[in-house]
Amino acid sequence: MVERSEVVRHVLDCLARRGPVPGANLEDQLRHDFVGAQLLDSFEIIQMIGEIEGRFGIQLPGEDIVSDQFRTAGGVVDIVMRQLNG
Repeated sequence: MVERSEVVRHVLDCLARRGPVPGANLEDQLRHDFVGAQLLDSFEIIQMIGEIEGRFGIQLPGEDIVSDQFRTAGGVVDIVMRQLNG
């Protein structure tokens, strides 16, 4: 079973490889709207999705990817955890 902390670490690492993740602490980083802040372009988002799916052996549904929940690292973590525990 994959621990939530591992998913958090991986999602933040994916974002950090593309640029600094704003936030004074972990909680702020998980709440930051990386889509709204345009930290990633559409190609980078697709790459990040592929990295997450490959790492955890899941497929993220399209409706989750276009949801408001997908705008933050914390939301992405929740989506991944839901797929893992699905």
